[in-house]
Amino acid sequence: MLTYFKKKWLFCNYIILLGIIVALLSIFQGVMLQTIIDTAVGNIAIGFVKIVVMVCIYVVMNYVFNLLYKRNLYKISTDAIAYIKNRLIESFVLINEVILFIVATGYLCFTNILLTAVVLISGVVSILLPQIFITRAQAVNAKYLNANKEYVHNIKELI
Repeated sequence: MLTYFKKKWLFCNYIILLGIIVALLSIFQGVMLQTIIDTAVGNIAIGFVKIVVMVCIYVVMNYVFNLLYKRNLYKISTDAIAYIKNRLIESFVLINEVILFIVATGYLCFTNILLTAVVLISGVVSILLPQIFITRAQAVNAKYLNANKEYVHNIKELI
């Protein structure tokens, strides 16, 4: 799941920003209602037109940001669910391959044990043989680099 959010970090940050704006609008609703109540009681003298404009702006902003937030939250949740399902199916495929290998090996042992031994040994050799050559090649390469480094050092001293 963390890999999904790393891959979609910009979109996730966008949704978080929308969530913050929606939360701030909820707080603003309380402030706006407090202002309306204070005006009705007579503690603050704000004109009726200013209150109507403030309410209209709030309603429009609240509608737009809530709509954006809910749509994008729905989109990311469906994408995340699809991602999780795909990863789960891939792991089921891996389990299926392992089970298939075990069953095939068992059947091969049942039919011909000598053929099974040859196939398993050749499979292990085909996996290990390149590793041996890679290790030797790395050792030879390291010797070459050290010899080259020493050669360059000697040439620098001579110069």
